[in-house]
Amino acid sequence: MELSNNLKYAGGIGITPGDIPSIEETSDPVPAPLFYEEYIPPCHPDLFLLFGEIVQEGVTLYLLQSVDQTLLSATKERIDFLPHYDTLIKSGMYEYYASEGQNPLPFAFAELIDNSLSATSRNTGIRSIQIKLLFDDSQGKPAVAVIDNGRGMTSKQLNNWAVYRLSKFTRQGDFESDHSGYVRPPPVPRSLNSDISYFGVGGKQAVFFIGQSARMISKPADSHDVHELFLSKEDFEKKEKNKEAIYSGYIRNRKRRCRAGNALGSGAARSCRAVRQRVWLRLGSAAARQAVLSGMPSDSAHITSDDERFLHNLIMEERDKKSFTAVVVTGVQPDHMQYLKNYFNLWTRQLAHIYHYYIHGPKGNETNATMKEAGPFNNIDIEILMFEKGKVPKMVNLREIKDDMQTLYINSAADSFEFKSHVEGEGIVEGIIRYHPFLYDKETYPDDPCFPSRLKDDDDDDDCFVVEKGARGKRPIFECFWNGRLIPYTSVEDFDWCAPPKKRGLAPIECYNRISGALFTNDKFQVSTNKLTFMDLELKLKDKNTLFTRVFNGQEQRMKIDREFALWLKDCHEKYDKQIKFTLFKEIITRTDLTSKRMQSPWATYSAIEWDGKTYRTGQLVKTIKTLPIFYGSILKFFLYGDHDGDVYATGGEVQLALEPQALYDEIKIIPISKLDRAMSEKVVKKYIEDEMASYMLLKIKCTVPFLEKKKSCFFVRFPDRLSVTWPEGDELLPNETKLAGTPIGALRIEILNKKGEAMQKLPGTSHGGSKKLLVELKVILHSPVGNKEIISHISQHGGKWPYWFKKMENIHKLGSYTLKLQVVLNESNADTYAGRPLPSKIFKFNVVEGKPEKFSVGHLDPPFRVGVPFNIPLDLQDEFGHPTHLATDIKPILEASGLTLQYEEISKGTNCVIKGVTAKGHVNNYLGKNFSLKVILPGLKEDSQIFKIRLLPGPPRQLKVKPDSEILKIENGTSFPFQVEVLDEAGNITAQPKLIVHCKFVGAPNLPVYAVDCSNAGTNILTGPVVHVQNIKKDQMLKARIEIPSCKDVPPVEKTIKLLPSSHVARLQIFSVEGQKAIQIKHQDEINWIAGDVMHNLIFQMYDEGEREIIITSALAEKIKSCKDVPPVEKTIKLLPSSHVARLQIFSVEGQKAIQIKHQDEINWIAGDVMHNLIFQMYDEGEREIIITSALAEKIKVNWTPRINREQMIQGLLPDVKVPTSVKDVRYCLITFHDDHVSLESAFTVRGVQKNQNPERLKFCRNKCQCEQRIVGSSTLLPTTQTLLVGSRSFLSAGEPTYSGYTARLLVAWLWRHSGIAKNCVV
Repeated sequence: MELSNNLKYAGGIGITPGDIPSIEETSDPVPAPLFYEEYIPPCHPDLFLLFGEIVQEGVTLYLLQSVDQTLLSATKERIDFLPHYDTLIKSGMYEYYASEGQNPLPFAFAELIDNSLSATSRNTGIRSIQIKLLFDDSQGKPAVAVIDNGRGMTSKQLNNWAVYRLSKFTRQGDFESDHSGYVRPPPVPRSLNSDISYFGVGGKQAVFFIGQSARMISKPADSHDVHELFLSKEDFEKKEKNKEAIYSGYIRNRKRRCRAGNALGSGAARSCRAVRQRVWLRLGSAAARQAVLSGMPSDSAHITSDDERFLHNLIMEERDKKSFTAVVVTGVQPDHMQYLKNYFNLWTRQLAHIYHYYIHGPKGNETNATMKEAGPFNNIDIEILMFEKGKVPKMVNLREIKDDMQTLYINSAADSFEFKSHVEGEGIVEGIIRYHPFLYDKETYPDDPCFPSRLKDDDDDDDCFVVEKGARGKRPIFECFWNGRLIPYTSVEDFDWCAPPKKRGLAPIECYNRISGALFTNDKFQVSTNKLTFMDLELKLKDKNTLFTRVFNGQEQRMKIDREFALWLKDCHEKYDKQIKFTLFKEIITRTDLTSKRMQSPWATYSAIEWDGKTYRTGQLVKTIKTLPIFYGSILKFFLYGDHDGDVYATGGEVQLALEPQALYDEIKIIPISKLDRAMSEKVVKKYIEDEMASYMLLKIKCTVPFLEKKKSCFFVRFPDRLSVTWPEGDELLPNETKLAGTPIGALRIEILNKKGEAMQKLPGTSHGGSKKLLVELKVILHSPVGNKEIISHISQHGGKWPYWFKKMENIHKLGSYTLKLQVVLNESNADTYAGRPLPSKIFKFNVVEGKPEKFSVGHLDPPFRVGVPFNIPLDLQDEFGHPTHLATDIKPILEASGLTLQYEEISKGTNCVIKGVTAKGHVNNYLGKNFSLKVILPGLKEDSQIFKIRLLPGPPRQLKVKPDSEILKIENGTSFPFQVEVLDEAGNITAQPKLIVHCKFVGAPNLPVYAVDCSNAGTNILTGPVVHVQNIKKDQMLKARIEIPSCKDVPPVEKTIKLLPSSHVARLQIFSVEGQKAIQIKHQDEINWIAGDVMHNLIFQMYDEGEREIIITSALAEKIKSCKDVPPVEKTIKLLPSSHVARLQIFSVEGQKAIQIKHQDEINWIAGDVMHNLIFQMYDEGEREIIITSALAEKIKVNWTPRINREQMIQGLLPDVKVPTSVKDVRYCLITFHDDHVSLESAFTVRGVQKNQNPERLKFCRNKCQCEQRIVGSSTLLPTTQTLLVGSRSFLSAGEPTYSGYTARLLVAWLWRHSGIAKNCVV
């Protein structure tokens, strides 16, 4: 690579600030970079444009020939990590996914309404917010527009809106905040300050949750421009594909056009028209003239897509607006569009609930109030409009909605209890509790009409006792509002002072379930960014330091709030609850007619009650409502659950009636008191009973008076006599038949016949009694050991054109004895007798037994399971209803398991089904076994397979495997031989069992050892023992080894042939005496005669093994010969290398083009008050090799003239600057030290200040206080035009000069490059 000014760089080089180079290929070697670099790929498109920004003081740009090039030192690489655009367009989906069973779309609209409320907070007139649902496909694709008449946004504020998570605390140029701080609005009731556009995320999340793109159109009041910003998912994807900057775009600014409606006499209008005419005449083409109009208010020329035709009408509406903001969402999700259309009333009601207090004021929507108070909240209009093709537009103002929950709470409450709580800091919570009284026969606590929480009254079940449920049920008391708007997913159950007491309090316990409440917080409590939940409200409110006070007539009262609340609740109960008063107490009884034993006692009985201003007593005639049939009867007594002993008020209770007329109905009924008809007078009830009795008597007279009998048939001849049952669809039920579980019965066709065999549907007779219709009741009763249970009960009536009919019954599947009973009953009373005669009935008795097997389960298995060992698999067969059944047909089971071969002997039929003699063979991992999934299939069953896990262990021993595998094994005499033995089952798995001892017997020589090893634990082991030694062996000898398991006779033994080799160890020692050329053997116990006092020299020895092979004497053998004192020693030469650790420290001062060495204890004269720059240092090891300074070494270098040391400069060999004393009398002592585990070095010099006019031309060093000399590096200056500096592994060369290391040269070049530019003419 070649740079300007003839400065060449190899591929991979450091470039410091200077001229921008031009690049070409080169093959020069790669030098090490001079500084800690920043890595930028050479293909970066803006490399040279960014050069001036990236390469600042002290930064090196590192150019590489390829990305894979090896780096010679650490570098820093600059990267960009902008978030993916999914962070923006999918943020709404992530934020609203936890919708708690509700569609989150209304909460997305709420985010846009929050922004509009904040934007219109300064309006003095109407604060208009419109949500337009544009679903007319003739005007384009579906869209949603949210439009307000707020203060609008400047282009800067519109830019701020587009920045994700730019909250109002950090955004610049906002209407009331900047980076310096956020100004909180003044306190207002219920914190209704409209300060709810907060976090900088809600609007973006909402628009991209609703649709695929958003167009922001806004105009501030003091601007002539309309600003437009368009964001879309499609645009983001296009930018990503083209590798463009995703988070960038353009704001269209449309200049304001003069309106035709201005007064002609207005000077401004005339001036505007004149300017427009001049501009119009200067434009030569129609296209140019059209360009003037594009981008103006009410001008939609830039809208060219047919999908957005509706925008032309929206933009035309801009003309009459001083300021506004419109959020237009296109690409609306199809699911959202269907929800908005189909559930229009539901989601608009939810919005009315969220903004209830903004719409209606701090007191809420009091529909019963005669006059509405004038206030700042009566001017908020939030309108929803939906336009569909061919339909009348739907329009609703949230103020007109009367069934949102807060409206229901407010208007059903009789009284309220207001309070305030103060938490640590500035957190304030206003609260209100409302009381919803009990009125006569029902609770008035409102239920959500769209999401009812309570079950409907079961009006048809008159024989079942129902305990009154609490009004609120399990719902929490408090809804929570933040700055006046609802936070929908947070509610507070209660507080200690308003929770139901453990002991009886001043008010009945049920009164605590008749309260609702709301909490209003300021912004000192944290909410989630989607405004769905509070993060810390309940925790702070239930802190022990939180103070609650009651608010009465607008004033806080410091009283015990628990006492105040209890007294208020008691007062509400006594004043507003309209309950039943039970009087004339009789006794406490136990009611055996109730099925629940817990509810059978205690019951207090009374003779009278006072209810709704009326008194009901024993013997009084009454009529019921909401019962089937309607009952007429006389009161016998009243029941009230509980241990009462006098007059008491209560909200429940039951009444016992004797049905009237008793001559016809000998029956007692018990019904809830609430089902008495309070509007029916006793006189009307009495007349009805008398008329029914008169009709009965008239019919009876007709049958007893002779002349009447001649005129008409006898009553009892025409009385219902029997039932005719037919089975039109088959499945007939025969008497005492046995049916399989689930077998259908019927359908049944019934006819009621009199004695003449005539079909009838009514009782005979005329007048009132003759109008009684006849019904047929079907009951199926199961007879069990614990009692009879009615499982089916139906009533059929005659339809005129169709007979009595009962559908097919297919749900009779419980085993046991049954009775099917058909009974004729009267229409109104369900009585099965009339006039003392029983109405006809028919009974079928039958039995239900288990059906065919449809499924099965695996019974209890008996582990352990071993390879090849038979085991059984019990099967529990069941019919389709889970009843145990038996196998009646021939079924051949199929057994499957991956890796196993499975077989079985047979399968037993009958009650106990067992697959017998199952054997499994296959490979398992080790003696611990392996888990297998065994699948059993019974073909022909509906659920024909079951899978269960078994652990298959190895089977019993069947074979013995001995390693080595060869038949002839070689062993040296006098050594032991290790055998690897494995005990295997029939499938070749290593197996283990108790007392698994493997023996090995050697045969072929006397006194041979026996080996034994225990394989009981792992099934494998090393079989070895004492050495095999045969005396006087001179050559190879053959032995036999028999390996067997004595305890397992079924395991055949293994025989191995052992070839015993003579030992290679020392077996014989021979000593010789050498005289001249003779060697005389000295035998054991020989006696040698030698000259007295002489020395025997030349004694030698030799050693032989059992095969008479001579043994080479090694040092190890020599050590074992005790008499060898003349063995010569061994010598080694050690080459001691110089240490590579730091041994010497050298300091230089660079002045101009000179590098001057500063030795230890030198004294330096310098200008007083000046600063010594450009001090460098080097370190050398013992071999005078230069040491590269690392960060670890730099940490160990200390200086005494400054506490601040730049470690990056230390690594580059640069010392901190030294400040020269300001007085010529002062001397600064400078000390540089280096300490590590190997050496401690120091170098010191002193600096003395001199006057400026005495400043020498060169740096002076005064040694020994008397001699001064000048020292310059190399005794020469560095001339920029005559020398060559090669950086890297080469040396610094100058003609006739000494050689310096590459590192020294690099340090000098670094300094010279930064300060003098001298290196620009050097070749690198």
